Amino acid sequence: MTEKIQVTELTAAQRFFWLRQQAMPSVPLNMAQVTDIEGPLDRDHFLTELAEQTRRMRMMQLRFEEGPDGPRCVYDPALHDHTEYVDVGDRPDPRAAAREIIDADLHRAVDVTTDRLARAILFRLGHHRHLLYNRAHHLTTDGVATRDNLLITLRRCLTRDPSAPPVPVADLSAASAADHAYQSSSRRARDADYWREALAGRDPATSPAHRSGGPASRNHTVAAPIPMATMDTIRELITAMPTSLPTLIATAAAGYLSRRTGDADGALTLAVAARTTAALRATPLPTINFVPLRAGVGRRTEIHAAVRTTERAMLGALRHQRYRFEDIVTEHGDHTGGPVLNLMLFDREMRFGETTVRFSSVTTGPAEDLAINVFPFGTLAQSTDTGTFIVEIEANPRRYDPAEVTAFHDGLLAMLGALADALTAPGSARVTMDDLPLPARTPEVPGTESPTDTLPDLIAATVARAGNDAAVDGSLLGEPVMSFADLDTRTADLARRLSALGARPGTRVVVLMRRGVDQVIAWWAVARSGATIVLIDPAQPTARIDRMLATAAPILILATSPEHGVRTGIPSRSLDDLADVAPHAGRLPAPHPTDAAYIVFTSGSTGEPKGVVVPHTGPAAIARDMRARFGAGDGIDVGARWLAVASPMFDMAHFEMLACAALGHTLIPAAGLDADLGRALLDHRITHLMATPTVLNRIPVHTLPPTVSAIGEALSPALAARITRRPPGGGGARRAFNTYGPAEATLYATAAPITTDVHLDRPVPIGRAVPGMAALVLDHRLRPVADGILGELYLCGPQLAHGYRDRPGLTATRFLACPWRDGARMYRTGDLARRDPTTGDLVFVGRSDGQLSVRGVRVEPAEIENAATEVGGVGAAVVVADHAPDGDLALDVACVGTGAAPGGDGLEREGRAHLIATLPSVMWPRRVLMLDR
Repeated sequence: MTEKIQVTELTAAQRFFWLRQQAMPSVPLNMAQVTDIEGPLDRDHFLTELAEQTRRMRMMQLRFEEGPDGPRCVYDPALHDHTEYVDVGDRPDPRAAAREIIDADLHRAVDVTTDRLARAILFRLGHHRHLLYNRAHHLTTDGVATRDNLLITLRRCLTRDPSAPPVPVADLSAASAADHAYQSSSRRARDADYWREALAGRDPATSPAHRSGGPASRNHTVAAPIPMATMDTIRELITAMPTSLPTLIATAAAGYLSRRTGDADGALTLAVAARTTAALRATPLPTINFVPLRAGVGRRTEIHAAVRTTERAMLGALRHQRYRFEDIVTEHGDHTGGPVLNLMLFDREMRFGETTVRFSSVTTGPAEDLAINVFPFGTLAQSTDTGTFIVEIEANPRRYDPAEVTAFHDGLLAMLGALADALTAPGSARVTMDDLPLPARTPEVPGTESPTDTLPDLIAATVARAGNDAAVDGSLLGEPVMSFADLDTRTADLARRLSALGARPGTRVVVLMRRGVDQVIAWWAVARSGATIVLIDPAQPTARIDRMLATAAPILILATSPEHGVRTGIPSRSLDDLADVAPHAGRLPAPHPTDAAYIVFTSGSTGEPKGVVVPHTGPAAIARDMRARFGAGDGIDVGARWLAVASPMFDMAHFEMLACAALGHTLIPAAGLDADLGRALLDHRITHLMATPTVLNRIPVHTLPPTVSAIGEALSPALAARITRRPPGGGGARRAFNTYGPAEATLYATAAPITTDVHLDRPVPIGRAVPGMAALVLDHRLRPVADGILGELYLCGPQLAHGYRDRPGLTATRFLACPWRDGARMYRTGDLARRDPTTGDLVFVGRSDGQLSVRGVRVEPAEIENAATEVGGVGAAVVVADHAPDGDLALDVACVGTGAAPGGDGLEREGRAHLIATLPSVMWPRRVLMLDR
């Protein structure tokens, strides 16, 4: 009797795969496996029997079409269903030849309405050696159905046992009928209630990937067995706790994800068969589903509790596995965004008479993110009793590099081993997931030797080399040009006059001047006197300037106006006033390398600015890297011209001074960031610029100089690509760098060249530590973390500041003893970072606290909040940061009144006016909002 064409509705799983395939037509949603067959095989009988069993299964005769009511599944018995035979036994490497054919077939794009969606090939590899390849689109079947039917088929093919049951003739309508029944059932209602409760209060799942990207036709795959020592421990645990291998793997995976992402709940997605009825177990059509596995396993979860909660979560997920992935996403958000855990715990090896067959998965399909596949190494009984299991990672290549996949795989196996060992160790009741040791690179910390040069030494060496070259060009401000020789003569004289007023090592002199030639003269003169330079921006609010003066306790203020000296009682002079001071006779006292070179103020969480005390070793050390990176080594880069745009409140102002004092570059001070910087760059032949990404983003790309460096903020991939475009005029490629470093580590501590092949889907790295420095990624217990794992960034080396002036407690919490080098210290930056396993570069991820970076200046929100509560009628305040349309980080201050004063618009205006009068402009809020509560 001739079979007829049969049309059926799509199952719920088929609808999911149909929509997914329509969304990415170039990526075939194929699954595939190969079966190694070793032993006697009657080819003709095998192919005949295989064709008959495949025909009964019907999945190779399926096609799909758009019907009047949507897509539908069509069984067409006329479609090709036979297994092909290919003999590659005469090839030099028969298996490689077979794999070449498999790869070409597996990754070819398909049109599900016209193309063949399943294929089988029997390869002859040699005498008594065959390989059976099965590929099927996920619309036609899933792994469970494929395995069950293939096992029946192989038994009949290889044993010739007529009593062996055949593959049941598929009822293609049963699965969709079961879906319809489920939709209106009380079971679905119970499942919905379960997932509503299980996901209540949970954040969406976080992927461990560091970039986005849709699936590709080929995954990055890494596989290796669980070490035998770990399996022996697991077998002991399964009996003693009791527990199971799936539970332990899921617990380890959740804990490992928490370590990688920093989330309090390592989120997994569990692949489930969803064959909960007889009809669903019998169908060859796909029923597979994906459900969240959220057990609340985080870094601080105790390991025994983690195993228990994971087991409960897995049991709950399995009891309610019919509830569709799509419905969970629609109702609760994407709680299935974590890696997929696919437990394929069935026999991979068996014997039929004299013939042995071994199943191997080629792919479970294109990975959305990554899949963790677990399957026996041999038979399930052997693996469970005496053997081991394979852990395989399939990863989306648009989100992960091969090295990242390998690192994830290695870290997961290490976490599983550490968990098993800890669970069997005495006294493990209070051990947390974060206590489990993971392999990490041993920190490479430089020696404690520090440079012996000081600022006066750097200046003297530069003057000797540069001579009559221009040191500072004030033409942009209508000011004069001074050569190094003239600047040397003038500042040597002023240093002696400052010394006569008490300026010497251990004292502080404030330079309270705007950018310009006089500011450069004052900086050089104070440096040569041996005193500590304290740059303060005169544009800052008076009250804040007074607080910084009180902290600095200077012996003198160099300013263009005497007002601050009069108000505070601190002696104040202009550069011209120093002409009335008799110069110090004799040799000026030389500073020691460990004496303070300068103090720079940063935002303080208590509302008081913090004075970072930087010794001479800092600028001397960074000058070495500056010469190599931006200069001409030990020579003078003739014609190099730096545009000075940094506010004196930003430590980058000292970097610009060093470009002149240590590199011999000409410094061109600019009026401010509101000026036409693009025009200034062209008109004044600027060759070097260091600025924040916010500033760089405002400058027309064709005006950028040949050497550009970003600092102070995260650099976006789009901006990185923009600034690496070839300069106008047909010159060479623009040199560009992404630099990173807090004031506490002298200007910058890591750097990365920005190349023209910027990946727009990847964060721009901050590179590696500059020579002499170490950049360590540590966990909260100061343990090194593995590459790819999120941790806090610590810096170590001669560029570190002494600490914070008159803040010993704060200094002690941020500057710690380095465990890997006697006598060395390390600075806790508060920045989160990871090390790229592929390149070894550091990648900035964010902050571990609430500190913000606004136009390159580190801002403590608490300082703004404290200032806001000084306004009468404001009881509490909180800062909310948001990106403005121009890309700047904008600050809003939300306030709650005390009830003792009228609120509304008047208090909002008063609050903003107070903050503008109290705080530097970088902390001024976009708006102040009064809330009822």
